[in-house]
Amino acid sequence: MCLETHGAVCEWDGDQLTAWVTTQGVHQCAQQFAQSLGIPQSNVRVITQYMGGGFGSKFAPDVQGLICARLAKLANAPVKLMLDRKEEHLDTGNRPSAFAQIRAGVTNDGKLTAFDGRSWGTGGAGANANFPLPYLYQFPNRRRVHTDVYINAGQQRAMRAPGHPQGCFLTEILMDELADRVKIDPVEFRIKNAPPKAPNQMWVEYFQQGARQFGWEKRHPTGDPAPGPIKAGMGVSAHLWGGGGRGTQAHVDITSDGAVVVRCGTQDLGTGTRTLVTIVAAETLGLPTSAVKAEIGDTNYPFSPGSGGSTTAASVSPAIRITSIKALDALFARVAPVLGTAPGNLVAESGRIHVKGDPTKGLAWKDACKHLGTEPITVDGQWGEGLSSSGTSGVQFAEVTVDIETGVVRIKRILAMQDCGLIVDKLTAESQVYGGIIAAINFALFEDRLLDRVTGQMVNPNMEWYLLAGMSDIPTIDIVLNNMPERGVIGIGEPPTVSTASAIANAVRNATGATIRSLPLHPHKVLAALEQQKAGGT
Repeated sequence: MCLETHGAVCEWDGDQLTAWVTTQGVHQCAQQFAQSLGIPQSNVRVITQYMGGGFGSKFAPDVQGLICARLAKLANAPVKLMLDRKEEHLDTGNRPSAFAQIRAGVTNDGKLTAFDGRSWGTGGAGANANFPLPYLYQFPNRRRVHTDVYINAGQQRAMRAPGHPQGCFLTEILMDELADRVKIDPVEFRIKNAPPKAPNQMWVEYFQQGARQFGWEKRHPTGDPAPGPIKAGMGVSAHLWGGGGRGTQAHVDITSDGAVVVRCGTQDLGTGTRTLVTIVAAETLGLPTSAVKAEIGDTNYPFSPGSGGSTTAASVSPAIRITSIKALDALFARVAPVLGTAPGNLVAESGRIHVKGDPTKGLAWKDACKHLGTEPITVDGQWGEGLSSSGTSGVQFAEVTVDIETGVVRIKRILAMQDCGLIVDKLTAESQVYGGIIAAINFALFEDRLLDRVTGQMVNPNMEWYLLAGMSDIPTIDIVLNNMPERGVIGIGEPPTVSTASAIANAVRNATGATIRSLPLHPHKVLAALEQQKAGGT
């Protein structure tokens, strides 16, 4: 449910197309405009200064973008075409579904032995529904048979952490049921079966640290024994993600008045990429962020891949760092003779360039740049190995209350333990975790795409019946980020949204004693599970 719907503004100047598109990949979008319209890619400029969310759904211009471009050509005038809410629901793709029947084995002392699963899923008309199963935990013997089901409905499209929320939910519900079978605490049970600790596999530490911080010792066994209709419970879940960086290019200009401009053809989805570019360049050059101008979101700037797979920070940060270092080295070479030293003896910090170990022998940044004269420094660079890596791990705890008379679930608090390598900007990193958790609360408790069984038509393509959380539905969310500078920069956009829903569902199970094995956790499902439990179990 992107805050800003899909769409574009298109304008032609002869055979040159300029398109302002809400896209996660300006260069990819330009390529597809060119291919679909039968024009050279050099004739297409795509600009995305700001956008209101994409979450995996906004890469290509799609049919609305191509229609917009063709209408602009026919009208010989700029055309704006943005989808309305109904069109946004029906035309822009859907997260694939997941269904599974699972049998699993476990020893009396809590070690997993076997996983046997049959799974199904649909990505709509002719598309698959790929999701990992089993998820994360170590089953020494495993078998899975999967079938994709094609239905008369809209195509699947990437949605934040494709496949992982589904695989995580199916596995984590199973883990709580198995823990109860062998009468072991769910956290202890997961620790017994988690992969061994590694920089990108910190689950055991997060389970232990998170349980202490969350007050897990106060958790009661499955089924709240307290009197009255309001039952409380706690749940836990874990997740993983990859990420990693790739071929971003960048450009840096330094002029004689001390101005610094950094250009990169990446785009900001609302994640803070523009801030990231500014911070990395400013820190490298020893300047305040106010002294650096970041220009992004334009195919006229150096190439950068689309923003997907939590790869943007790990792709962009090294490219900006490397290019800024090259620009600084060029400035050192021009300033060193003035200070009577070699370029290698200079450092830039606190808005000055000075000799190492002697801050008094130096120049203010703007005074140093005056020595450039009419020839500015202009440098190109690109992503390189060693400043980023991939692989993240996280654990989340949730506490809920459930009204067993109405079936209404309320989330009281969530604790997220998460790593993302080197934290470049804590505020925007935490914001990504908040956003991921809130998105997961939505599909855990509210969002439900209802399809007519005969036609495949979505019957609730509106904001009245396709439910979303309101402000009062958002609980206290505590975030603990594990800063790991030695790993370099790793993306954090997708992993925090993976395990929230299963932690909530396990908390509902702990509160009520009834297992609800599907999402969303609407009141009628809670009440049905409670009735099944009374009748002898689900």
